[in-house]
Order: sequence, then C-alpha cells, then structure tokens
Amino acid sequence: MSYRNYFHVSLFEINNMQLKLTIASIFIFSILFSCKNSANGGATFCDTACLKDSIKFIKEASKLQPFVMITAANCKADSLKWGRLGYRRSIEFPNKLKLNKDFAKVFYNDTAYVWLMFNSCETGQGHLYKLPFRSDAKMMISSRAINNLDKKFSITDGIAAWTDRGNIFLEDMATQKKAMMTFGVGIETMDFEAIHETLDSVNITPTHAWAKVKIGEKWEVKEKDLVWK
Repeated sequence: MSYRNYFHVSLFEINNMQLKLTIASIFIFSILFSCKNSANGGATFCDTACLKDSIKFIKEASKLQPFVMITAANCKADSLKWGRLGYRRSIEFPNKLKLNKDFAKVFYNDTAYVWLMFNSCETGQGHLYKLPFRSDAKMMISSRAINNLDKKFSITDGIAAWTDRGNIFLEDMATQKKAMMTFGVGIETMDFEAIHETLDSVNITPTHAWAKVKIGEKWEVKEKDLVWK
C-alpha cells in the first residue's frame, strides 16, 4: 500500500472512530437525561407535547351509561364533562394541564358519582376529582392526590388517597367510608410537583397503610392498621 493510500485509510479510520465516539456520547447523555427526568417525576408521564383529542371514559356495560370526558384546547385539558342517564354536567377544567390518556382512569359509582384520577404529564403531580351526578351534592377537587398511576405508589384499586402534607386521607370509592394515617408532623417542604423528594413511596391496602417520608433530613417509615368509618 502506498504512503498516500495508507494516509487516506488512517484518516478514514480516525474519522469513523470520532463519529462512533460522538454517537456513543449522545446515547449516554440521553440515558442520563432520561434518568434525571424520571427521578424528578417529570416527563415520564408524557407521550406527546400536545393533547389534541378528547379523553373519554364510559361504562357501556351499565344501563345508566356513566361517563367522563375531558376536552382539549391549545394542547391542554379545557373542559370536563360527566354524567349518566338523566344527568349531564360540565365545568371548565380547573387546571389547564397537559395530560396523557394512559395516566388517567375512573371509578364509577353508578347511582351517585364518578371518580377521576390523573397525573400531570409534565410533573407527575397527582389529581383527584369526585364528581357527583346530582347538582346539590358536593364536588371534591384535589391536586394533592396519591394514586397508583405512579409506580412508586402501591394503592389498592377503589381507594382514593390524598395528603395535606401532614396526613394521608383515604376514602373507599364505593362505600364513602374514610380512614387516615398521620406522619406525626407537617412536612412544609412537600412539593406536589416533585412529590418523591419528600414522599418516596406508599403501600396502601384495605387493612394497612405504609409510607416512607422525609422528615427534616431523615427518611422515616410510617405505618398504621386502618379503621374505616
């Protein structure tokens, strides 16, 4: 091989190696960036930058046909409609959020109300709505929800859970019976848009509640056998 040809081959090999190193660097950076987002609770709930289609749930097997529908505008949730046979209600969506239909679900009580649970696509913040069919019944809207759409929160289906930074409140979605567990202190630093910085995980069943919470600079485990009233 001539010196010139050898020189050209060597340059090709060097350039090829540089290209491979660049691709590898981009790949590693992407993994680290993804892990950071996952740790912060953001982005992992998103599958698209824009919500264009309505999100609709309907219990077709029921004669009362209970349903919930979230309409979209400007890439965010815009209005909320719900009802059943004989009742139809709608309100402007209380929080203009980006949603992912895969991180939203409902629980139906055919005769009284429907529960809507979802997580904000951008931060993973949990939201919980109790939507009565009768206009004179009280509506509940919470942006401090804990739900099993978040993989670090294990909660038996049919149990609604939320926190006020000092306690976890629970409600049986079918019977409306309630229970609670206290942290013992108020955790004023709890940020619901970055919940896992202070509430790492929970495990809630119909009989027992368990939580790992950060109180001050120390992680502690709180647990309690539940009494429903």
